[in-house]
Amino acid sequence: MTGTDCPCGRTGYKIRCVGRTDDMLIVRDINVFSSAIKQLVAELVPAASGEMRIRADFDGHSTQKPLPLVVECAAGFTPERQTDLRATIEQRVRSALNVKTIVTLVREGTLKRPDHVKVNLVERAAPA
Repeated sequence: MTGTDCPCGRTGYKIRCVGRTDDMLIVRDINVFSSAIKQLVAELVPAASGEMRIRADFDGHSTQKPLPLVVECAAGFTPERQTDLRATIEQRVRSALNVKTIVTLVREGTLKRPDHVKVNLVERAAPA
């Protein structure tokens, strides 16, 4: 809301739309909330730390490509266990949300942790 004063004499509130206020993305015509993906990843603790980010490498809020996810993996995972965890996450998201993802695992502690503010689960990257 920007106020009620208007040079034309109108007395109603003036509202300025600044864009989306939620974290919904559209992947191949399917509405996906980043919080839904986070919940699926959080259910895999202790294999994953529960921290994840969506690396949106596209403009806007819609894409036809698989959704790139970065997920923290627990310390000490062998490459075989990392491959299994990656496949498990991709399968769980595909099964629950009907969205294809490409998961990249990083070591625990790599992603920014929330302190007193909400951390954006969607990180914008320049389109490739």
